[in-house]
Amino acid sequence: MSFLFASFPLILPIIRSEKMKGEHESMANGFIDTKRNAKEKRLQIIMGIAGILLLMYLCARSARYQVDNPEMLMFEAFFLVLSRIGEEPFALYFGQEFWETFGTMGILAALAVWVAFDKRIMNRHYKDGEQSGTAAWQTPKTIQMFNRKFNAPYGKPYADGDENIIYSKHCQLTMNTRRTNLNNNAMIIGGPGSGKSYNIVRPNLLNAYCSYVVTDPSGELLATTGKFFEDQGYDIRVFNLTDMAHSHCYNPFCYLRGEEDVLTLITCLIKNTEGQNKGGGDPFWEKAETALLEAIIFYLIRYQKKEMQNFAMVSKLLRQAKADPQKAKSQLDEIFDEVRRYDENDICIKQYDIFKQASEKTAQSILITAAVRLAPFNINTVENLTSSDDMDLRTIGDKKIITYIIVPQGNNPYAFLVNMLYSQMFDTLYYHAATDCEGLRLKHDVHFILDEFANIGVIPDFQVKLTTMRKYGLACMIFIQAVGQIKTLYKDDWETLMGACDTMVYLGGNELSSMEDLSKKLGSQTIRVRDSSHSRSGKGGSDSRSFKWTKRELLTVDEIRRLKKGYCIIVIKGEQPFYDEKYITPEHPNAKFLGDLGEGLGLYVFDYCNAKSEDLQKLEKKRRVQQDNAIKRGAASMRPEAKPYVAGSLIPSTKKMTPEEEKEIAKQLADRVTDMSFDREAELKNGATIKSVRGGIVSVSSAKPKDRQASATGRVMKATVPMDRTISNEDMMSDFASEFLDDND
Repeated sequence: MSFLFASFPLILPIIRSEKMKGEHESMANGFIDTKRNAKEKRLQIIMGIAGILLLMYLCARSARYQVDNPEMLMFEAFFLVLSRIGEEPFALYFGQEFWETFGTMGILAALAVWVAFDKRIMNRHYKDGEQSGTAAWQTPKTIQMFNRKFNAPYGKPYADGDENIIYSKHCQLTMNTRRTNLNNNAMIIGGPGSGKSYNIVRPNLLNAYCSYVVTDPSGELLATTGKFFEDQGYDIRVFNLTDMAHSHCYNPFCYLRGEEDVLTLITCLIKNTEGQNKGGGDPFWEKAETALLEAIIFYLIRYQKKEMQNFAMVSKLLRQAKADPQKAKSQLDEIFDEVRRYDENDICIKQYDIFKQASEKTAQSILITAAVRLAPFNINTVENLTSSDDMDLRTIGDKKIITYIIVPQGNNPYAFLVNMLYSQMFDTLYYHAATDCEGLRLKHDVHFILDEFANIGVIPDFQVKLTTMRKYGLACMIFIQAVGQIKTLYKDDWETLMGACDTMVYLGGNELSSMEDLSKKLGSQTIRVRDSSHSRSGKGGSDSRSFKWTKRELLTVDEIRRLKKGYCIIVIKGEQPFYDEKYITPEHPNAKFLGDLGEGLGLYVFDYCNAKSEDLQKLEKKRRVQQDNAIKRGAASMRPEAKPYVAGSLIPSTKKMTPEEEKEIAKQLADRVTDMSFDREAELKNGATIKSVRGGIVSVSSAKPKDRQASATGRVMKATVPMDRTISNEDMMSDFASEFLDDND
């Protein structure tokens, strides 16, 4: 009987009612119990210890009987104990007789257990519970092991290092690729409002570990994090397509090193503007246009000075291709004829000759297509933005730099500029690391945070760049709303692009293909199910139960769709997936340094202006004219029915401000830093300047911009008025109309 007690824990049916412990396990248990095998092992260990203790108790009782009755044999005493188990329960003895009995009975019990389970061990699957899959969620214990291996501080069970990439509350990954043997590319999938910016972008920026290139669709990241990075000693660069006058300049021609770079640049331009200028699907038109643009660009970079090398000049040369009815050749033909006399084998001549093979009518169509494609560069602000360069892309990895790329949230007619910038940024950093940096790696890692990736357009060979950037110290965090966006942009290469990201984070959404793809990535597990059957008849009935192992997805598509609010799923190559809470940004140690948009506190103001000096002189001339007009209209605006213009709003006030109220507003806002330029300005009696900024907000400042570097971001309207009158909305709109007409003269 003793061996039965000893084997009891090993043959006990598996109990599944034990609740999973720990915070992370309870998350996964919201769907299914994924740690059945671990519970079985724990139960077997507990019951095994209990069996050994029971055997020791029986042997101690038996030893007492042997001591009290020396003539009694070991087995006789042991069976006597079993028959009198309830008598004298504390009559124990742990002397020599105990050890003799325990050793003998222990050997017999172990032999009995082995015989009893031999058939089960020999006939079962190689690993029960793993027949159909071994997918499982990370647990607190496995997360601690993960942190010791892959997160700073290394060897600790927690992750708390600036070099870690933050994906969720408990999931981080060091940027040290030599330690992880992974790339740092990540695909972040989440619908609108899923927390891509709040839960992922901001916490990672607050680590301030490396250089960053950030797509900032609304400009909020610049406003809320710019001051923090400035205090951290970062160089701040801004490429702003929302307000081009207040942006660092970017000239794509400055980063053309060879002939292949010219072709890549033109490919960027054509691929990301073909929605506006499709050639009917015939590749001839695109190839012919490419040859023409190559000819002009090669001419500029080989035969013209630096100041002439820009897209505005390309557009100007295209306009010179218009044929004069009285001449056999256009001005552009004469330019290339001059080059031909110098070197008839120059590549620009070869490409231009390809274009000239087209008939006159076809050539004219190609010229029109190219001219329309380059039409944005005829706009003054775009010309200013792209005629010179101070982005200095080569230095991004040499020191800590953060580059904000601000793009419109809605329709973006200048998306091709962002595409060019990213394409040349990758190529330039690749070349710089390979030729100038020790160990073929940039001094500082560069982390690209590509928010709203689908709006950037198709970056040439981007899927190839993703697979090779790791060795140069580059990484991309790609944000999309659904997998379908990648499929649309990269029709033939989307799987390669997805596979080049060793990490995928799912924040929630409702797009079917994204959920199906995630369900497949999570894999399947093996679960044990119970089958029950009941039968009844006039003679009686029968019940039967059976157990079997079967396959189940770790999460079904429906379960992914019902992902709890505030939770996310992370899949890292080579690791079990994480089902975890999203990171809470206010809990970051540096969160206190973020600016507050709601309160307007701690916000960063970018005060760089790229306007040319001649443009500023024109603006100053307009200012004087408008100042005179405003003074002449002073009496008219005092009429009783005039609606005064109230500071802070374009909505008419119900009453007129008194001079004392205007002085009070001027006093309160005199030192406030605001978005401003100097289209129009005038001083109030107290020396302050009243200004109307974008959105209709009026502010007053005592400071005047001294030069173009002192102007802050934003387009504004300003008018000089005496302190004893107000500016009516009618006056404001009238001034705006006159300014608009002047700009278009």
